[in-house]
Amino acid sequence: MPKVASREAARHPEMVLLFSGEGSAQTDRVLRLRGTTTFRRGLPPWRVLLRIVAKYYASPRALRVELRNIQKWRLRTCYYGQTKGGPGHLRVVPTTAEFLSRPDGAR
Repeated sequence: MPKVASREAARHPEMVLLFSGEGSAQTDRVLRLRGTTTFRRGLPPWRVLLRIVAKYYASPRALRVELRNIQKWRLRTCYYGQTKGGPGHLRVVPTTAEFLSRPDGAR
């Protein structure tokens, strides 16, 4: 986890996340989550790691994307290797959720 993200989470734990359903039929709105974030040292729990791997690395579509970008693996390793103090992650606990109209021109 980059040091900047963990430092900002400690200073300003209030977090707002926007999600748009890229593959969804609902393209005219976004989901806004407000919550509190905390920085945690180490890897996330195994159940979370397995879900991440299944969705972003092991699914057929994700695996094709990873293999197409094999030349970037070395760069990615260098990027994550810059982290001092070992791995870490942010944990966000939502407090509110609401659907909003997507602003005109936003994709």
